[in-house]
Amino acid sequence: MRALPTFGLTIILMTGLAVGTDAGVLAPSKPSQVVTVTGDTATSASCPSGVVKGKMIDTQRNSDGTITPFNVPMGEVFVVTSWEWTGAGAVSSSITMALVLVDSSSTFLGSFSQATASSDSSGNGGGTVDIPSGFVVKSGISMCYAGGGASASVIVHGFFAKDK
Repeated sequence: MRALPTFGLTIILMTGLAVGTDAGVLAPSKPSQVVTVTGDTATSASCPSGVVKGKMIDTQRNSDGTITPFNVPMGEVFVVTSWEWTGAGAVSSSITMALVLVDSSSTFLGSFSQATASSDSSGNGGGTVDIPSGFVVKSGISMCYAGGGASASVIVHGFFAKDK
């Protein structure tokens, strides 16, 4: 008599595990969708929201070697899959970097990823952050970075996809 409730529970659990498997994986369908974008304290514009020490992630590095301004085309999204950063701060302390979003009216929308690293004896630090599930940035939204000290740079990896 005890086997019947266990069997019923097993069926329910197996059914629950199968839900959502048709959703598919969000990934680039062709190499030209893969994009690298950058921002740094020397060349990037200030973040329009006035985020303290914030700079735009505003340069797109194309696969053909060209460099163009970065923006997400209408009808598409940019899916962030990872980012790398370096910064300079106080010797033997910690440096924090955050990726933030700003809308077209310069409203700060918040941080979507943050990292902290220990600085070395010269005050330099950095790291790499993977975002396995991806983070979607819609058209009309700007990415900035905040933190990293007096000298910083960010490299963001991702891909374009249709906004469905």
